[in-house]
Amino acid sequence: MSFSKEDTQKIKGIAIIMMFFHHLFLAPNRYAGKTISFTPFSEHTINTASLSMKLCVAIFVFLSAYGLTISYKRVCDKFTYTPEQLQRLILKRYIKMMSGFFFVFLCLQVYSLAMGFEWYTHVYGTGSLSVLYACIDFLGLAQLFHTPTFIATFWYMTFAQILIFIFPLLLSIYRKFSSSVLVFLGILFSILFPVTIADASKPNTFAFLPVYIVVVCLGIVSADLHFLERIRSWNPINAFPFLGKILKFLCTLFIILVFVYFRYKTRTTALLPIWEALLSLLIIEFCYEFILWIPIIKTILSILGKYSMDMFLIHNFIRIAWYYDFTYSFHHVFLITIVLLGISLVVSVLIELLKALLHYNQLIQKILAKV
Repeated sequence: MSFSKEDTQKIKGIAIIMMFFHHLFLAPNRYAGKTISFTPFSEHTINTASLSMKLCVAIFVFLSAYGLTISYKRVCDKFTYTPEQLQRLILKRYIKMMSGFFFVFLCLQVYSLAMGFEWYTHVYGTGSLSVLYACIDFLGLAQLFHTPTFIATFWYMTFAQILIFIFPLLLSIYRKFSSSVLVFLGILFSILFPVTIADASKPNTFAFLPVYIVVVCLGIVSADLHFLERIRSWNPINAFPFLGKILKFLCTLFIILVFVYFRYKTRTTALLPIWEALLSLLIIEFCYEFILWIPIIKTILSILGKYSMDMFLIHNFIRIAWYYDFTYSFHHVFLITIVLLGISLVVSVLIELLKALLHYNQLIQKILAKV
């Protein structure tokens, strides 16, 4: 049983839940002045868990690299391409990803202005460079140039674009050498250009590429060598498959928790990229084997995953810019998360309906067809 698009969508559903939890409760300053119940856990426990939920980014990166590898393999299984083929592959991926971002970005601008918040004044300034800053942000490149951004969450769009353009180079290294060389070079790059997520005061060199380059490399290798399928099919006790599954479940969960602990303790060191890569693989495989098939849960995850891109772009506006007091008015940590998930999902569905009404997706498909 191969790791399918449907499985990818469900994993994205898990990752978006992790992202919301991370952004809502990673530190007390996120809900300063609000009365929050953390029952049955302590505030410190929730803060620590939320901080670790930053792993959601590594999961999204792994899935992106995995999906890109599969797309490239469909064109040529040996990863050899003509310049024209590479141009088409890169351009199609760019259009597919950025067309969704452009539409949501404009919707957010229009809604913010309608609410009376002058974003161009407060974000981009009033000087001669304000229009340039707005254009850079619209292109999702603010993180690259360190210019003002509509909201900090958009840093990922810069990273995603960098990934699209360097991906053929990574595949070329993988094809000409080996998986071990590719991963080694990824680790070497992360060491030579260290970026620590925990230190927000430092410029985020290459839009966090050094943090997630090892994840990308492992995603490529996993897609080509079918790591997820191989791990899922392996049973430590062939004579007693059910017992083997239970043992595998417990051992994998234990390893994940141990790795999460050491990641937390060493998150400001050069080990972070390695933890991100190992944990993204382990968490995805664990969910693929033990979670994604559960009735009701799989349906919920599939729906969240389908709209995860829009939810990612929208939720921090709801949480910070528009309805901060409302978001944290539900008092309990889990209820707050569920409400924000629900509102973000509804808004995402409405945006997709607006796209359909304006025939926006049809326009993008015509552009892709010409490419």
